[in-house]
Amino acid sequence: MGDIEKYGSGIVRTRQLTRNYQPNIDFNLEEVSGFFRAKLSISPSISPAKEGEEVLTTELEKKILESMRQNPHLTFASIGQQLQISHHTVKEYVKRLKDKGIIKRIGSNRQGHWQILDRTRYN
Repeated sequence: MGDIEKYGSGIVRTRQLTRNYQPNIDFNLEEVSGFFRAKLSISPSISPAKEGEEVLTTELEKKILESMRQNPHLTFASIGQQLQISHHTVKEYVKRLKDKGIIKRIGSNRQGHWQILDRTRYN
């Protein structure tokens, strides 16, 4: 049938992949009543910017910020159309900008707007 790629090697391969692919993923095994539990936990690698701290941004993040500066009421879809990328990509990069403390959403998704925080500088 070929359903099992390598019998008995899943835990070892998972541990190796998490180590090699993403250094901020922890893989832990626990024994629970004769069974085992595998836990994957992700440590945040980005911390919000502090007052006066310079924040590094990518070219795409800069383009998204510029779009938001020109029109703070833009949606993910409209930013995506403007930059010729998918709204899913915009959503991911906006999340990164929020995590870095560069922007925040004021109000609801429909009626709100984007605020670029004055306390951050980006280059």
